[in-house]
Amino acid sequence: MHLRDGTLVARQALAVMPRFVARSEVLAGLGLHSTAHPFGTGEFIAADPRGLTEVPGVWVAANITGITAQVVSSAAGGVVAAAAINADCHPRRNTVALPRSGRISR
Repeated sequence: MHLRDGTLVARQALAVMPRFVARSEVLAGLGLHSTAHPFGTGEFIAADPRGLTEVPGVWVAANITGITAQVVSSAAGGVVAAAAINADCHPRRNTVALPRSGRISR
């Protein structure tokens, strides 16, 4: 391997850390911008565990939020975000109507 200063360093193998960047340009119009990953491995869109971003009503999922996510964890993130969106769209479905006594009979 040749260094910038011209030094030659003999190597049989070299490992290079990749840099992952979420392809999130389309979200900039909504006011979302990528954030540098704390480990320096790339950039992602910040969201809470349900996928809700800092922009109300905008959820994200998959490897746009977890830049190292593979297919299975990306799909799981999509399911979580979908459930959160459903719950947000139908808040009355998430409440239990109690009788006036406040007790649930069994």
